[in-house]
Amino acid sequence: MTDYFHKITNWIDHNRGQFFGALIPVIAVLVFLLIGCSTTQSIHDPKVKVDRQAFVIEALEAEQQLKQETIDIEAMLDKHNAKIAAHNDRKEAGLEDLNHQDERKSQILEIASGAVGNYASGGTVSGMAVLMSLLNLAGIGWGIGNKVDNVRKDQVIAEQKQVA
Repeated sequence: MTDYFHKITNWIDHNRGQFFGALIPVIAVLVFLLIGCSTTQSIHDPKVKVDRQAFVIEALEAEQQLKQETIDIEAMLDKHNAKIAAHNDRKEAGLEDLNHQDERKSQILEIASGAVGNYASGGTVSGMAVLMSLLNLAGIGWGIGNKVDNVRKDQVIAEQKQVA
């Protein structure tokens, strides 16, 4: 039986320079591959392994994308809040208008009931009372028309602000 181990060790003993000269680059490459090339899972595709430089680039790209999404979401939120504010303004203006209309109706009913009450009680309705009633009704009508115009104008302005 041939002793290969002793043959190899004898060859290494006689050719030390050649052996270590060839072995050192092989060891250096192995050390470089084992220590120098650290890899981890890619951010975009966990099945792919990437080195530090590629990982940092992917991380920066992902952070930039997330910042842009945050900006987009904040813009949508601002737009939504503007819609809510416009809705609340229109609601308040509408309720105020309804309150003014109810107030005017009650004034008209008071005036009408006063004139009818005088007539029903056998009294006469004076021309001055009729004239004052008509002036009051004209003033009420002018006030209601003015309010309606102002609400319409406010809505047009609000719509133009939303478009811009």
